[in-house]
Amino acid sequence: MKRRIFMAQIKLYKKQDGTTNYMFDYYVGINPKTGKKQKTTRRGFETEEEASLALAELSLLVATEQYLPKKYRTFNDVYTLWLKKYRGIVKESTYAGTLSIFKNNILPYFQEINVQDITTIYCQEIVNKWYKIHPKRFKRYIYYFNAVMKHANYLELIFKNPMEFVQLPQNNIDLNQYKEFDNFYSKDELLEFLNFTKKNFEHQRFIFFHLLAFTGIRRGEALSLTWNDINFEEKYLHVSKTLTKGENGRSLIHPPKTKASFRKIFLDNQTLNYLQTWKELQKEKLNLTFDNPRQLLFPNHKNSFLEPNIPKEWLQTIARHYKKNTGKDLKIITIHGFRHTHASLLYLSGINLKEAQERLGHSNVKTTLNVYTHLSDKQREQTVDKLTEFMYLD
Repeated sequence: MKRRIFMAQIKLYKKQDGTTNYMFDYYVGINPKTGKKQKTTRRGFETEEEASLALAELSLLVATEQYLPKKYRTFNDVYTLWLKKYRGIVKESTYAGTLSIFKNNILPYFQEINVQDITTIYCQEIVNKWYKIHPKRFKRYIYYFNAVMKHANYLELIFKNPMEFVQLPQNNIDLNQYKEFDNFYSKDELLEFLNFTKKNFEHQRFIFFHLLAFTGIRRGEALSLTWNDINFEEKYLHVSKTLTKGENGRSLIHPPKTKASFRKIFLDNQTLNYLQTWKELQKEKLNLTFDNPRQLLFPNHKNSFLEPNIPKEWLQTIARHYKKNTGKDLKIITIHGFRHTHASLLYLSGINLKEAQERLGHSNVKTTLNVYTHLSDKQREQTVDKLTEFMYLD
């Protein structure tokens, strides 16, 4: 749809004190909230050149649908304009994730407030609340809030961002990092989990968790796997894609984020046997009469992409059944914890840092080193325990 062009004329006018300045009227389109035509008047320019520059800037804002009338400059209004630009420069999955962050964590606190009325005191209150609820993610909320306020500054709606003066909450001891590094199974715990799952649940659940633990692949990488990603002859798994969520929750397949995530992971014979068994069982389950190389390894009951939250539900179900059958609590780890589990197995098996980095698909060896360092600490603790046990034997 073509925008109607209205030529603005710069005029000279006389002020009450007898001096002259320049001004112009400019049609800025239909007000989306009132449905009426609207124009704006700008005055007070000492030279015609100043007025011409202001007119050009205003024309650009209107042409790119970035103009906001003074009465409608809430955070939500600026956010809506920023979102139009942001959507064109990121992947759909990233866009969908950003929408969720704003909807659940930012807009509830800011959307109806005029951007000029947002204060540092109020921002401090919200940041403290974010930190209390989501200590690992609150800085991400600040980042996105600042992106909108930066756009407000670009539109000359504000001249300083009140968030800049907020004091970030500090915690001298990050207890969460210790919880995170306990988020893996020991060898015995893993075998207990896998044996119970294999015995009591369908093969799809068992092979899913087995594959995570024995390859270290990420959840999205596992859910995107098709049978042509498994090379039975050369005994490897090829990681070249990942499952993400787009707008309205639709499933999307994207390449991995980094080059390091494109990788071959060689498989042991037992894992290959489990995969071959699952391939045959899957054909029976889905009534497949031929091998389809693009068939998903882990589909839902409609033979489409499995929702990313389903493996978490599987874990919870397995834990409940374990408690019911054994009377004991099963150690609960996250889906990502199986990746940590694989890293621990690599470390205990004597795999060097570089090989582990390539297998895990870490773009930075520092990430692998952090995991290995923690595992080394755990190993030292076990060494002390063994020494103590040896020294105090009767």
